[in-house]
Order: sequence, then structure tokens, then C-alpha cells
Amino acid sequence: MRLSAVFKIPHIATGDILRAAIQSYTPLGSRAKEFIDKGQLVPDELVLDLIAERLSQPGTERGFLLDGFPRTVPQAEGLARMLDERGRKLDHVLVLDAADEELVMRIAGRRTCESCQATYHVVAKPPPVAGVCDRCGGTLIQGATTRRRSFATASANMASRRAPCSITSRRPSGRCAASTRPGTWTRSSAASTRLSC
Repeated sequence: MRLSAVFKIPHIATGDILRAAIQSYTPLGSRAKEFIDKGQLVPDELVLDLIAERLSQPGTERGFLLDGFPRTVPQAEGLARMLDERGRKLDHVLVLDAADEELVMRIAGRRTCESCQATYHVVAKPPPVAGVCDRCGGTLIQGATTRRRSFATASANMASRRAPCSITSRRPSGRCAASTRPGTWTRSSAASTRLSC
């Protein structure tokens, strides 16, 4: 979020887009909800459609910060095609890696309001009253995709699809390369920066 404020560009997070689409009962949101309710990953094509829809909205002309996307090789390839079609380029890629234990804690602690879709976290962003949304008074629930038993499957599934993503991200755009090693960012020109994550 801070990078978004500094550069005055929109922060576009796939999770936020999915929640908004579901809450608004859009056709894409309804399709995504079917997968989410089953504890499955939303298919790449559907995620790409959501991103394309968001990038078509006003406010992205000066740039944008994509958060949590692309996560897979097909998403990276789709993003490259999408940007080429719009005559745009990808300037930087930043990969932040986290241990599975940290991801389990983050995912297992998520709570969403059944009514307004506001998001919380039992540790990082707890509501004033446990289990109750402070925006609308709705009940906070732990979605199917956030349960521990779903995480193991989703994690293995994502790892198998994610592993070569950094290499593929470099190929379509020819501009940026990101290592899957934590804290590494490389620009395909000679410039490179080491980040401490």
C-alpha cells in the first residue's frame, strides 16, 4: 500500500478484486465464488479476466501496482499478452517469499464478514468484538479456502504451478526478471537491487 501512495498509482490486489466482484454479484464474481466455496483455486483464465476488467477502469493510465498477481506461469503469460495488447510495459517485478508456516498463519487467521465482505485477521487486524464486523455488525466467517485442511492442498497445487513463473515472466516481456529467492529483484538491464525482506 505504501508504494501505491508514494507513486500515486492504484494498488490492485487479486483478493480485493475477487471479494468486490463476489459482493457485487458480477458475472465474474459469481463464477469465482463457485470455486472459492469448494475450497478450490480460482482458474487462471478467470483471474486474468478480473485483472483485465480492472486495468480497463480509469485511474490506471499512470501505472498500477499488482499485488498477488501473477502467481502462475499462465497468469504471467496472460499478463504479458494483456499489456502488449494495450501498448503497455511491465517496469518492475518484485517477488516476496514467505515460509509455509507464515502463510498458514496468515491464511488460517483470515475472517470475512458474511454481509459486507469486510476482511479481518485474528492477529494482524482483529475486529473490536471477536466474530463481529465493526462496519455492519455481520458475522465474521472463515472461508473454505482459509481452513488448514484446504491450505495443504492449495499450497502444493500453487507451488507446482508457481515454481517456474519467474523464468516465464522474463520471457514474454523481455524486460524484467525476478528470482524466487526471497528478497531478490533483478532488472534485465544491468541495474539490480537487493532488497531485505
